[in-house]
Amino acid sequence: MKIIIIVLDSVGIGAAPDAADYGDEGAATLPHLAEAVGGISLPTLQEFGLGNITSLLPSDRALPIPGVPPAASPRAAFGAMQEVSLGKDTITGHWEIAGLVMNPGFHIFPPRPPPSAAPPPFRHRSSRNSAAARGAA
Repeated sequence: MKIIIIVLDSVGIGAAPDAADYGDEGAATLPHLAEAVGGISLPTLQEFGLGNITSLLPSDRALPIPGVPPAASPRAAFGAMQEVSLGKDTITGHWEIAGLVMNPGFHIFPPRPPPSAAPPPFRHRSSRNSAAARGAA
């Protein structure tokens, strides 16, 4: 028997119950992306059961994926994961798939880096008010 795990990093399908704790209430990257472009075509992932995953979520967080309907007979096992560890990061999810729960979880960064975190040339070039940002450079 061969097992292949496909992890779609940062391609959320619905918000976790603690999403509001991290400023992510209503998050559902894949359904929102598909809706924004009028639907997407992922035929292989659809056959594997990608569109079926929303049926595993609580109804208040289950959004359909436009263009990726549930498969009548998925060709693969499918699932959705909700981290047990506290946190908001990719590495924790990968480690939990392998069986390692992080307690405590990794440090969560503040919403914005301190102003001195970026070197001055980067701050100047990335500023919305700079000439470079306005296309004058």
